[in-house]
Amino acid sequence: MSEISIVTSMSHKLYTQYAASLIETFKEHNISFPLHIYTEDNVDLFPTENNIILHKISPDWELFRDRNKHRKFKSYMEDGVRFSTKVFSQYDHYKNIGGKFMWVDADCVFLAPLTESWVNKMLQESFVAFYDRPGVYTESGVIFFDSTKEVSDTFFEKYVTYYKEDSVYLLPYYTDCHVFDAVRNSCKNILDYKENKLGQFQSHKNLHVMALDPSLSPFIDHRKGNRKKFKNSPELLKQ
Repeated sequence: MSEISIVTSMSHKLYTQYAASLIETFKEHNISFPLHIYTEDNVDLFPTENNIILHKISPDWELFRDRNKHRKFKSYMEDGVRFSTKVFSQYDHYKNIGGKFMWVDADCVFLAPLTESWVNKMLQESFVAFYDRPGVYTESGVIFFDSTKEVSDTFFEKYVTYYKEDSVYLLPYYTDCHVFDAVRNSCKNILDYKENKLGQFQSHKNLHVMALDPSLSPFIDHRKGNRKKFKNSPELLKQ
């Protein structure tokens, strides 16, 4: 099995609404990396093949959900439960599988095969590579991790603790992006921590920074929000 993995999470409801496209394009392009799917639902509801591996999400996520499902929110930025599966999935993958892996949101589609050299180019020897949006918050639809780095345990334990202790609700907003930013900022003085900021947000100020990155856009399209209506993100077509 390749030392590089692709990791995502989805419920069966999201699979039927749009996430099946991620799996279909993964197979269409014969991507050699294993695709690990974490779900709160029965794993038997999803298609499985040699390179697609289903995992039941950690019971710790269910405890977090049940403790906080009563919370009211006015927008997705205040919905801490909605995006929490992403962090628990990334943590579970680090603890149980590890290696280099790339997180891909379930509303992404693959546009071409991926290679080990491409993943390494994105990481640039760093622990984590991500799409920075200074003054806003990180775009977390695609994140690259090298969890062989010594800093990994500190990072991922801090990451999941925001949910295990419900301290996500002490942040200004409660998405996984805000948790990710809080953790990476707290790790910057750790000797082994190094990050590679992807994209050119400073020059174009477009929030869909991934669609405008020539390093990523030939391979993955994050059809977030209303972009699910289209074959590809409109920003992607402008290149």
